[in-house]
Amino acid sequence: MLDDIAEYNKEFEREKARVNGILAKGGDFPNDGKVDSEMRDLISNLNALPFLYSWSSCSGHFLTREDIFQRVGHRNERLLQLPIEGHGFYFDGYLGLAFRPSTYTGECISGITQIVERYPSTSIDPWKPLIDTNLGELQGLRFEIKLDSTQRGHPAVIPIKEGTKLRRVVNELIGDLNILFSRYNSISQSE
Repeated sequence: MLDDIAEYNKEFEREKARVNGILAKGGDFPNDGKVDSEMRDLISNLNALPFLYSWSSCSGHFLTREDIFQRVGHRNERLLQLPIEGHGFYFDGYLGLAFRPSTYTGECISGITQIVERYPSTSIDPWKPLIDTNLGELQGLRFEIKLDSTQRGHPAVIPIKEGTKLRRVVNELIGDLNILFSRYNSISQSE
């Protein structure tokens, strides 16, 4: 188990350095592309923490029929799949997180969980937990926070009023997470 944890920590540091190196030069995530402007401060704050980084994120996007017409520039067959009037496509928002063992890991995950529980449209999708089966303690973890209620990778067709509300809720959630990560920035740098 100790070898697994040591290997996890090495991989964590390698990947974090790679992602942060690209983001520091004003770039975007190496594998998943653009960092949305609404997420830049959040990603900067959480990637500054010694026990945490994000490798992928999206703030979620709501596009009305008019938005899509503007992007495409003209009406064509692809637009036949557009939602009915008064509706739009909502593309899901998410935040990928990787933790390593730390004094603050469990406490920070608890803080994230408490925030997520306040938003009924949000959930945490576990991915690759690394648990010490002897001690029953969390040693490291990667997971995604799903920022909204749409299905990952499949845009949802929802009414414009609902899409506008969902964007507002997601922005509030991003703000709450940013406050949490900023707080840990001030107490964890000594680690």
